[in-house]
Amino acid sequence: MKKLKCIKILFFLFSLFLVRVTLATPSPNWFIENGFWKIKDNFGNVITNAWVCDDTDSQKPWYLIDANGNMVTGIAIVDSAWYLLENNGRLKSNSGYCNNVYLEIDSSGAIKNSDGLMMLWSQYGSCHIINADRTIYTSSLSNSSATVHNIDDMPLDNATAIIYARQLGESLGLRIEELPKSIRIHGIANDHVTISEFLPDILCTFLDPVHHGWTHLTLSGNDKTAKNIQGAIKRLTKLK
Repeated sequence: MKKLKCIKILFFLFSLFLVRVTLATPSPNWFIENGFWKIKDNFGNVITNAWVCDDTDSQKPWYLIDANGNMVTGIAIVDSAWYLLENNGRLKSNSGYCNNVYLEIDSSGAIKNSDGLMMLWSQYGSCHIINADRTIYTSSLSNSSATVHNIDDMPLDNATAIIYARQLGESLGLRIEELPKSIRIHGIANDHVTISEFLPDILCTFLDPVHHGWTHLTLSGNDKTAKNIQGAIKRLTKLK
């Protein structure tokens, strides 16, 4: 009888373990193939070259997906910025120690202290170089009418918009001005794009090459999307 009771307890504990593992990747779009975690869109296509926010998870962790659709772990370089993806694939987004190495991490998740990078490099011995050209939220995948192609049209929250704009601006070599809970991305002269947590708008000031005047453009409300941020910043690069 005691032996049977012990077996039941062990089975109960093992069941709890399975529940914890299941909850670690709550989106049903995740699956394992050849030992790698991958994620599909609503049409069954494996997503590649993307940052994925699993916002069906209460912690809203970020993951990095490579060109083969594999979830990345370890050190990765995306648009010249360095990131650490932990063993469970989650982006380390806060400063602190990891494997006895102190990492200074900015609000975009990028590692900033060179001594930390060197020590990580000595531990891992290699890194992934990824062209993550999309940002995808798993909540949009649960909507049968959503596709990977229209995700860039979905509104971003203010903090995500700032992170996305900073990464895009830095990757294009533009000057980034840090403001209180805001950033301003500069092209030539005084043309710039400002994104703030205080305002729901993207404020754009462009030099008009035809009339030699200034064109002010405000993209507001639901217009704060990845596509519009890309368009505004690409306009800065044309005037650069």
